[in-house]
Amino acid sequence: MDDQSLLRLVELASIAILAGFLVLMLRRRESRVELLTDVGVIAAASWVAEVSCIRLYGFYQYDAPWLVFVDVMPLLVALIWPFVILSAREVSASFGLKGGLGVFCFVLYDASLVEPLAVTARLWSWNEPGVFGVPIIGILGWAYFSFFALLGLERLRGPWRLLIILLAPLGTHVALLASWWGLFRWVLRFELDPLGLAVGASVLAGYLAFFVMRRGMKAPLEVMFPRMAAALLFFGLLAIRGKSVAWLPLYALPFAAPYLAGTLWRFARAPRENAPAMR
Repeated sequence: MDDQSLLRLVELASIAILAGFLVLMLRRRESRVELLTDVGVIAAASWVAEVSCIRLYGFYQYDAPWLVFVDVMPLLVALIWPFVILSAREVSASFGLKGGLGVFCFVLYDASLVEPLAVTARLWSWNEPGVFGVPIIGILGWAYFSFFALLGLERLRGPWRLLIILLAPLGTHVALLASWWGLFRWVLRFELDPLGLAVGASVLAGYLAFFVMRRGMKAPLEVMFPRMAAALLFFGLLAIRGKSVAWLPLYALPFAAPYLAGTLWRFARAPRENAPAMR
């Protein structure tokens, strides 16, 4: 499959997943206006964050022929960010890990899978080496932005939520610069050993799956279903493009284990969100 055909498939599948996620979220939220506002604010904040990072640092670029760009960022990517953050918040809360730190950890884990697969599929590219072509600070950037965006959702009310559009990117830049000049400017600026990464991912995923089962952490199938669909999309990319990259399949496949262990494998509708408590 050529790059453009693959990208069109990714775009169509992403739109379907986002639509399904939004429908399921609307069923659970008491205030649908608030949900749609949160989606819009996160999407706008992600656009500000990514465009400013691309233009200021030049570490990565979207060089694939996405259908719609807004400046140097595909519109669809901005629309995906609310799914990344709000879905991670739901799973984190289901596991009893409410707050920004839980979302930070979930998004960091997810980004460690998604980034290498997306780069291998040539959806975007990085100019620094690291984890299968992705610098570690690039993976951390996902978690930083998610943390500050969720912090805004938790602390700001009403029209003040619009400040997330500026404050989340600003916090992300501060965290990225501190990480870069404090550590990653000086260390790990090389391609990490793929076999070591595969072994490390297997050990980490196995431990997390054991921990989740031991603690009885479960998320309703309705919460997990959109994430399963997204995972199938990226594992499909792995099947199409990742087989030729040494050790990438063995790196990627174990990431599913904690989520499989933490899914309540029967349909039990998640309780409607109590918006003040969840924020």
